[in-house]
Amino acid sequence: MNESLESKITSGFAKFDTKFELLDAKFGLFEQNFDLNNQQWDFLDSKFEEKFRQINEKYNGIKKQITAINEVLPYRTADFSRFGVILFLL
Repeated sequence: MNESLESKITSGFAKFDTKFELLDAKFGLFEQNFDLNNQQWDFLDSKFEEKFRQINEKYNGIKKQITAINEVLPYRTADFSRFGVILFLL
Protein backbone atom coordinates (compact mmCIF):
# COMPACT_ATOMS: atom_id res chain seq x y z
CA MET A 1 0.00 0.00 0.00
CA ASN A 2 2.90 2.32 0.67
CA GLU A 3 4.25 1.69 -2.81
CA SER A 4 0.84 2.44 -4.34
CA LEU A 5 0.53 5.69 -2.40
CA GLU A 6 4.09 6.60 -3.21
CA SER A 7 3.56 5.93 -6.93
CA LYS A 8 0.38 8.05 -6.90
CA ILE A 9 2.24 10.90 -5.22
CA THR A 10 5.14 10.58 -7.67
CA SER A 11 2.70 10.46 -10.57
CA GLY A 12 0.87 13.53 -9.22
CA PHE A 13 4.14 15.46 -8.92
CA ALA A 14 5.13 14.41 -12.43
CA LYS A 15 1.83 15.70 -13.79
CA PHE A 16 2.27 18.90 -11.80
CA ASP A 17 5.81 19.31 -13.17
CA THR A 18 4.53 18.79 -16.73
CA LYS A 19 1.74 21.32 -16.27
CA PHE A 20 4.16 23.76 -14.67
CA GLU A 21 6.56 23.37 -17.62
CA LEU A 22 3.70 24.00 -20.06
CA LEU A 23 2.64 27.05 -18.10
CA ASP A 24 6.23 28.28 -18.05
CA ALA A 25 6.47 27.78 -21.82
CA LYS A 26 3.21 29.67 -22.35
CA PHE A 27 4.49 32.49 -20.15
CA GLY A 28 7.70 32.55 -22.19
CA LEU A 29 5.62 32.89 -25.37
CA PHE A 30 3.62 35.66 -23.73
CA GLU A 31 6.84 37.49 -22.89
CA GLN A 32 8.06 37.11 -26.47
CA ASN A 33 4.76 38.43 -27.83
CA PHE A 34 4.88 41.31 -25.36
CA ASP A 35 8.43 42.18 -26.48
CA LEU A 36 7.36 42.03 -30.13
CA ASN A 37 4.40 44.29 -29.41
CA ASN A 38 6.69 46.75 -27.65
CA GLN A 39 9.01 46.72 -30.66
CA GLN A 40 6.06 47.35 -32.98
CA TRP A 41 4.87 50.25 -30.82
CA ASP A 42 8.39 51.71 -30.76
CA PHE A 43 8.51 51.42 -34.54
CA LEU A 44 5.11 53.08 -34.91
CA ASP A 45 6.11 55.82 -32.47
CA SER A 46 9.24 56.57 -34.49
CA LYS A 47 7.20 56.64 -37.72
CA PHE A 48 4.64 58.95 -36.09
CA GLU A 49 7.38 61.26 -34.82
CA GLU A 50 8.95 61.39 -38.29
CA LYS A 51 5.60 62.16 -39.96
CA PHE A 52 4.80 64.78 -37.32
CA ARG A 53 8.19 66.41 -37.89
CA GLN A 54 7.60 66.47 -41.67
CA ILE A 55 4.12 67.96 -41.26
CA ASN A 56 5.47 70.52 -38.81
CA GLU A 57 8.20 71.52 -41.27
CA LYS A 58 5.62 71.91 -44.07
CA TYR A 59 3.37 73.94 -41.76
CA ASN A 60 6.24 76.23 -40.78
CA GLY A 61 7.16 76.67 -44.46
CA ILE A 62 3.57 77.56 -45.39
CA LYS A 63 3.38 79.88 -42.39
CA LYS A 64 6.53 81.72 -43.57
CA GLN A 65 5.09 82.03 -47.08
CA ILE A 66 1.81 83.46 -45.75
CA THR A 67 3.74 85.90 -43.56
CA ALA A 68 5.79 87.00 -46.56
CA ILE A 69 2.64 87.44 -48.67
CA ASN A 70 0.94 89.42 -45.89
CA GLU A 71 3.97 91.71 -45.65
CA VAL A 72 3.88 92.44 -49.39
CA LEU A 73 0.10 92.45 -49.86
CA PRO A 74 -0.71 95.90 -48.37
CA TYR A 75 1.76 97.55 -50.74
CA ARG A 76 0.34 95.78 -53.74
CA THR A 77 -3.19 96.68 -52.70
CA ALA A 78 -2.16 100.30 -52.34
CA ASP A 79 -0.53 100.18 -55.79
CA PHE A 80 -3.72 98.76 -57.32
CA SER A 81 -5.88 101.41 -55.68
CA ARG A 82 -3.53 104.16 -56.91
CA PHE A 83 -3.67 102.62 -60.36
CA GLY A 84 -7.49 102.58 -60.14
CA VAL A 85 -7.55 106.25 -59.16
CA ILE A 86 -5.25 107.13 -62.08
CA LEU A 87 -7.49 105.20 -64.49
CA PHE A 88 -10.55 106.90 -63.04
CA LEU A 89 -8.99 110.32 -63.53
CA LEU A 90 -8.11 109.56 -67.14
